[in-house]
Amino acid sequence: MKKKISLIFIACSFFALTSCFSRINETFDSGEYLNGEIGDLYYHRSDFSDVTSLGETTIDSSLYWNGICFGDYTSTLEGYNDHQGLNSRAPEVLNYRMPNGEIVTLDEATYTIDDQPNASSFIGRDFGRTKCLAEISDDFKKAGIVSKLYDGQLLCYTHHSEAFLCLDQNGINFSFPKTMEEGETVLFVLRGGSNIGTRRQVVLDLNLEFFYEEAGNVVSYKVIADDVYIPTDAGGDFPTFFGFSLEEAGLSSKGIIGVGLSFSDFRDLSFDGEESILDDEKDGNHFGLLTYEIMFPDSTWN
Repeated sequence: MKKKISLIFIACSFFALTSCFSRINETFDSGEYLNGEIGDLYYHRSDFSDVTSLGETTIDSSLYWNGICFGDYTSTLEGYNDHQGLNSRAPEVLNYRMPNGEIVTLDEATYTIDDQPNASSFIGRDFGRTKCLAEISDDFKKAGIVSKLYDGQLLCYTHHSEAFLCLDQNGINFSFPKTMEEGETVLFVLRGGSNIGTRRQVVLDLNLEFFYEEAGNVVSYKVIADDVYIPTDAGGDFPTFFGFSLEEAGLSSKGIIGVGLSFSDFRDLSFDGEESILDDEKDGNHFGLLTYEIMFPDSTWN
């Protein structure tokens, strides 16, 4: 019998669960994506199929940040060095110029979708809400289920699957409602979830694909990030903020129309049982890459 997701994925209260059900049913068939087991939460989407690849590059922790929230990631695995986080590697990403010209540091991540009626009050103090894609354009609020990746809620705060998309190894790719004009960095908020329930560090390679349109055709460039640490079954308020400079990875920000996210070389070194990372393997323990947010801080779009 499958184990339920551990208590670290705190269930919605009755009221929140009712809200969660109605909102998810706007984009999912009735009864789908609601039962709280990782193997049934996997979300699949592929907006791009006929794509010409322009190549790929591989980056390691010397080029990306991979901490616990704003801080660093202290590795719990022998042979794996600590990784620096956003505060250490790219603190300028947290800077924000207030309307009066004052530069402040955004060191909070407290915004949730419950705060939507008062979202403007989080601008200038909450990192997620201030620099999320939904704040750039209302078009990002109307993108269906993937809108949850643009809303500025970076931590779970008991919202469970209402706050994230759960990916298997094959991942997803999807188009943006606008085209990027200029940007410097990309940031993903990620954690691992499983049916096992033991707090641990998972290591995997993130496969990121950035899509562009050239002369009426879709082209892409892939970035493979080696040995990314994913906090797993560690609670919804302890994800990794993973990101890097687009330029340092050899990417142009101008013209990005979509993104893909998947993973490979999965290593769950502190768990010695069998584990599935694919949707079509329904029995046994499952791992899912829980994706809360994708951000291009301070970017401009057309």
